[in-house]
Amino acid sequence: MYSDPDVMEFLKPAVGELEPMGVRFERHSGAGLKSDYGIWASVLKASSEATGSTMLKPLPDSDDEIEIGWHLARPY
Repeated sequence: MYSDPDVMEFLKPAVGELEPMGVRFERHSGAGLKSDYGIWASVLKASSEATGSTMLKPLPDSDDEIEIGWHLARPY
């Protein structure tokens, strides 16, 4: 997904340099964040095929606002 130029067109400022999805999940799986925040894989229920990722994280300079984000592979 992150190697697809059409997907990355609008994610480059948010994602930065490409890195394997597993590394991103490990790095953002709640480390340094409140326990309810993190990044998770999005998968098709019927096949367990990865479709992208979803995330919850606190907004910078805010104590009570949360960013809800998602990155989806082009077919989804």
